[in-house]
Amino acid sequence: MDDILKIKFEGENDISIDDLAIFLKYTSKFLNNLRGNLDMDKSVTLNTKIVAFEKGSFTIDISPILEFVCCSAPLIPTIISSTKEFIDVVMFVIESKKFLKGKEYREMYGNTIINHYGNSITVNDSTINIYSGNNGIFESLDKMINSAPQDRAIEISSHNCNDIKKVRILPEDRIYFKNKKDNEYRISYSRITLTVKKPDLEMKSKWLVWYDKQIMVDILDVDFTDKVRNGEVNFVNGTLMDVVLQIKAPIKDDGSVKPEYNIIKVHKIWH
Repeated sequence: MDDILKIKFEGENDISIDDLAIFLKYTSKFLNNLRGNLDMDKSVTLNTKIVAFEKGSFTIDISPILEFVCCSAPLIPTIISSTKEFIDVVMFVIESKKFLKGKEYREMYGNTIINHYGNSITVNDSTINIYSGNNGIFESLDKMINSAPQDRAIEISSHNCNDIKKVRILPEDRIYFKNKKDNEYRISYSRITLTVKKPDLEMKSKWLVWYDKQIMVDILDVDFTDKVRNGEVNFVNGTLMDVVLQIKAPIKDDGSVKPEYNIIKVHKIWH
């Protein structure tokens, strides 16, 4: 069997196209971020492909192939020299993040990581190097895990010949995959009526709307944004929108607040 990653969404044997697209986007970002921070020749590229959809609980097979330029010698000694080794690092990073249970590690020596509770796990050199740097890999992993449907367990496994490794992440385990920056925000939701002042019909930038004051908003409702791009929705100055608005306010030590506004759902519009 080729070197592959399997990702299984436990539960129903289906998943919405939008949910799958978002999850795959963040999976690709995580894998590319990881590749960019590993000790390997810069000529080595990562080519990630979906190679199968399986029956049963919804399962996708992903092949993250490292492509080496033929006959080129590495410019520096490489720790990662094969797709199998790359997949091993992927699994170690995911497994160790779950193992830490959302807390900082207590100690690290050699290839051993000791967590807050005194338990230990052994990983490879590349994973240790990742923990030693400030590289954004864990943040991209957090986004990948939390982009999956919230009510479903995820099983991530590596398949290298007859060697199979698995990490199972339950919905309650998601708390271990939270970006610390996410905890510095106070998030609230309200269903309100907004007045559109300046829409971007190409959906490439924020919209200017009126809600007690002028604010700039991102629109995250995929169905609505598709209709706007396709010209199915018309706007005039003063168009009203019935929406669910998310207000994401950073909590800062100096007391300053610069909230972000996101429209999560558009229920209806009228002129």
